Amino acid sequence: MSKDFNITNVGYYKRDNEMNVTVDARPSHLNGNHIQFQELQTSEGYVPKDQCINLAEPEVIDNGNIENYFESLLNYISIKGFGKEKPLFVTNKSFMGNLASKPIRGIILIFRYMGIIFISYEKHERKSPEDDKTIFETGKRASDALAYTHGANYAHYLTKTSDDEKIPEDYAKSGCKAVMKCDVSFDDKKEIVLYSAEIDALDELNQHIELKAIVHGTDNEWFWKSSICTFYWKMFFGGCSMMLVGDKRKVPGTGLGYLCKIEELKIGEIIEKTEKAKQNEKQERDNLVPTRGKPFEEWSLEEGKERVRHFFRQVERVCRDSDVCILAETDQRGDGFWNFEPVNEQNETIQEFVKLVKTKMDEWKTNFPDKPSN
Repeated sequence: MSKDFNITNVGYYKRDNEMNVTVDARPSHLNGNHIQFQELQTSEGYVPKDQCINLAEPEVIDNGNIENYFESLLNYISIKGFGKEKPLFVTNKSFMGNLASKPIRGIILIFRYMGIIFISYEKHERKSPEDDKTIFETGKRASDALAYTHGANYAHYLTKTSDDEKIPEDYAKSGCKAVMKCDVSFDDKKEIVLYSAEIDALDELNQHIELKAIVHGTDNEWFWKSSICTFYWKMFFGGCSMMLVGDKRKVPGTGLGYLCKIEELKIGEIIEKTEKAKQNEKQERDNLVPTRGKPFEEWSLEEGKERVRHFFRQVERVCRDSDVCILAETDQRGDGFWNFEPVNEQNETIQEFVKLVKTKMDEWKTNFPDKPSN
């Protein structure tokens, strides 16, 4: 068993719509509603119909600015620094989780400055409804909007401090994040990766909790076949002990989603429960019970960790010079191979990222003049 990948928490902050941060602001705590709701669940696992909760009201619009280049984390660093250890790598939880779970598509931006290697996705712009050119795109936008409302109301139900507390008007324009560190070993040494991780809630022990409202919850076979790997790594790098999975059921013809079940899924149970789901499907096939054709995605903890190690090993080797800029893409030869293209910092793909990193790290150096910058 590997001795690296120890996840530790450095601090918390809340960001606003302009990526300004309030340091030490913590995520909301669970209010106990999940326990009361579970007590109403019958032997079949669901609450009575009159106890289901409408997650479609009120509508919550996803109108917040998209955060690019983990700008809020850079703002946090400029104010609070890195904690006790200066990392070699800085990125965000989304990248860490995707790196462990699947081949990454698109260009990755890499820039070394003051002895630290910053790694980000390309800039992402929010598409306007006028950009939708097909019925599929229009339908997906509507589906995504409904899912966002369901998720927001589910999280609010589990964290509100009173029954009549309304969901915050700035819900989509702010968020609480943790600053996390993960140690990764390669080439007989251990390096630190610092990253930001949006946290849904804290329990009574201040452990991180993931909240997810899903159609049919864990009874949805796609949950175990194609989603659980992504969910696992999202929880892992978020330092989450548990996911509260809300089972939502749509009312035909209305678009409404009702919460009818809450299940606690501990991170330590995920591997075992995934294997059980595989066995159940095999037994159904053996009994000639029709099953969907999509197979289970094959994944393992050690395979995911090795993907992360392999990437950072390659990045460290090609980013030894100060101020080096690189565009990285996965290689067509297969999973785990990367192409690294050195570019000038004025390259249009990376120049905005480079400028932001330099600005915030120069602020860090001003605020922490005694800290080494190489």
